[in-house]
Amino acid sequence: MAFTSDTFTGTAGTTLTAHTGETGASWTRHPNDAGAETFVITDANRLRANSAAGTGCQFYASGVPSSPDYDVSFDLVVKSLITGDFIEVAGRCDTVAWTHYRVTWDEAGQQFILVYRVNGSGANLATFSKLLVVGTTYALTLRMRGSAISVLLDGATIMSVTDTQVTAAGRVLVSTFAGVAAQTNTTGVHLDNLIAEVDAPRTDGKIVFRQA
Repeated sequence: MAFTSDTFTGTAGTTLTAHTGETGASWTRHPNDAGAETFVITDANRLRANSAAGTGCQFYASGVPSSPDYDVSFDLVVKSLITGDFIEVAGRCDTVAWTHYRVTWDEAGQQFILVYRVNGSGANLATFSKLLVVGTTYALTLRMRGSAISVLLDGATIMSVTDTQVTAAGRVLVSTFAGVAAQTNTTGVHLDNLIAEVDAPRTDGKIVFRQA
């Protein structure tokens, strides 16, 4: 059952904290984020960074999972590739400490990265090289089952590790960092169709080669 679900439907330009998604999707700035940057809804009902070049932001959802074993699934819509951009989605995120598992799209390395953080310290657990294609939508899932942590891309597992450093259920978090230029409604990699479900893999969902 979904405890957080957000299709980012709303008026273009609405900030993430002024937006409420379908289920458990009121958004709060994480205390690790001391800046004033944000995400906004696009004119195509997606989420993009509204951050100036060289800045970022981090927000967690209101939905509370009943178990730490859950999936966080979402789409990445590639409008363009901006040098130095990254976008991240995390699970088991503590709402006070900077503790979580997250999957990052890193433009500089042309790769996905599976990361853990505990009180701000951590490391990359795995990487997967991938050049994103402009005009394509990619379906990602961060899957957490006890110590089995994995990432799926368009339904196929691309990273899988055993790790026990983050065990509390936490929340879902979205994070971004702007590279050499700010994103617009027609540039950057945007986020869409986020859903987090306790021990219930998304089955409707692989979205491949949909035009952005």
